[in-house]
Amino acid sequence: MDKKIEIKELYEVELVRELGLVEAITIGIGGMIGGGIFTVIGLVAGIAGKFVFLSLTLCTFSALLTGYSYSALAEKYPSSGASYAYVKAGFGDFAGGFVAWLIWFGYISSCSLYAVSFGYYMSYFVNSPWKTWSILLIVFLTILNLRGAKKTGSVENILVAAKVVILLLFVGAGLFFALQTGLIQRLEAYIPDFNENFQFLNIILGSGLIFIAYEGFELIATSAEELENPRKNIRRAIYISIIIVSTIYLLVTLVSLTVVNPAELMISEAPLAEAAERFMGSIGGIILGVGGLFATASAFNASLYGSSRMMFALARDDLAPKKLVKLSKKTKVPYISIIFTSSVIAILTLAGVLQDVATLSSLFFLIIFFMVNLSAFKLSIKRVLKSHALFSIAASIIIFVVTVLLISYLYTPLIVTTFVIAVISSFSITTYMNKTKRRR
Repeated sequence: MDKKIEIKELYEVELVRELGLVEAITIGIGGMIGGGIFTVIGLVAGIAGKFVFLSLTLCTFSALLTGYSYSALAEKYPSSGASYAYVKAGFGDFAGGFVAWLIWFGYISSCSLYAVSFGYYMSYFVNSPWKTWSILLIVFLTILNLRGAKKTGSVENILVAAKVVILLLFVGAGLFFALQTGLIQRLEAYIPDFNENFQFLNIILGSGLIFIAYEGFELIATSAEELENPRKNIRRAIYISIIIVSTIYLLVTLVSLTVVNPAELMISEAPLAEAAERFMGSIGGIILGVGGLFATASAFNASLYGSSRMMFALARDDLAPKKLVKLSKKTKVPYISIIFTSSVIAILTLAGVLQDVATLSSLFFLIIFFMVNLSAFKLSIKRVLKSHALFSIAASIIIFVVTVLLISYLYTPLIVTTFVIAVISSFSITTYMNKTKRRR
């Protein structure tokens, strides 16, 4: 019996197409607006200075170029493995497996950070241990994911809509306040003067830090086997989600810089909450706190969905234990993969995942974006893809420079140690699974 037929009969590996364009868009927005924008704006403003909006523009441009590569690859290889499948197509099985395990490590560390952040937000509102709320979030969203892709997508729609409404409320009220008080004139300081103290490297570094808040649009590609008309809808969802998020980030940054002194914004641990309190009073901080709850919950939900599908794709290709490919007969989701991934996330969460270690996942994703763009470039040159190689190589160059600068900025012994452990682990697991695969 053919091996693939045997696996299909034993584990029923065909996912069900239950998601539409709206769900794909909210998965992307949910993954991107995950709490990063609530904290990183002040830091970027401090680094890029009056060129902060150029950093945002460069980041949006890089994301759209990378989204172009993902769209072209998804049209040719519509797989729940997404980045893994694309790197595999460009550079072979081993490179694909290595990247896939790096992605999975990135997802679970991100999920742990989201769970910890959610717990801290809840403990602020309800005086109780943060770990209780973190574990409740993990359990609730794991059960939700087990109930089917459609239910996961429907709840994601609600969570994303709620946090977008809160951010738009922040923008609307902030602009009204700035116009009424004349603070809108502060924006004149952010009109670029290229003849005076133009620091190009700071613009790129600021763009790299903002890129952390763009991590998530690649999750759309993981829905390929559960999305209706994936070849068309993945492209649409990637572009729409990036444009929506970019617009929100631009407006949020604009309001924050008008109502709070940039020096104060830079040292603030919660710049948006502080900005909201300036024109909405204490209720503003509460509303942004609720926004943080929705942001972390939706990002966790989207990342759990993506990481479980990545593990499913690896198991299907014999690069992870075969049991992880098994689908629920009722809901047609990879339930063992979901439970396994959630269990690892819960362990990391209870251990108290560190902020700088979780931030390392963003470096993983930048490296992965670099590899995906290179794959698109290579396959475009070979005319396997119907896309322009120039766009993909331009994205590769920009992301490479951003990654190098970000590594130099975020450098700590802990980050280097964790990075080396993750790379060695990914390499070792891929080597072992490939050897096991060849013996079968």
